[in-house]
Amino acid sequence: MDAKQLESIIKLKEARVGVFGLGYVGLPLAVEIAKVGFTTLGADIDHKKLELLNAGINPLSDMTLDISFPRLVEKKIISFDSPENVAQKSDIKIICVPTPSRNKSPDLTFVRSVAKYIGKYVKRGDLIINESTVGPGMTRKILCSVLESESGLTAGTDFFVVASPERIDPG
Repeated sequence: MDAKQLESIIKLKEARVGVFGLGYVGLPLAVEIAKVGFTTLGADIDHKKLELLNAGINPLSDMTLDISFPRLVEKKIISFDSPENVAQKSDIKIICVPTPSRNKSPDLTFVRSVAKYIGKYVKRGDLIINESTVGPGMTRKILCSVLESESGLTAGTDFFVVASPERIDPG
């Protein structure tokens, strides 16, 4: 798939969107993407959270999801699975994993981990969006490096990478 084909499946809402990290940033983002009509796949490493979400239950007790959430799950517009399965099934992959450490310095462990899952299954024409907050140049230096190493493909040529850090403080 090339850039024109990617643009086309986005405009037609045929792209399958994977959201990696279902916390205070990723979960509401996944629900909003599903609400506008994209098949949305949420990924998390917490199996209990995935079970609750697939039952239409919000596991984040201190956050309210849109009232349409259970209906979106029931209609299979949004579903939840392991990072590996979501990486295989999605055309657009949005990374929303936490990066601050306990002392508030950047910890890119989760970004690297998700990049390895995605890199194993990234296809030509895929779009990877990093919403996790990282320092200047880190998307290219860390994320692209891991994606290229795992996939054997080249960022910017074979697949596309965008840095779009979320600007909220979930804590």
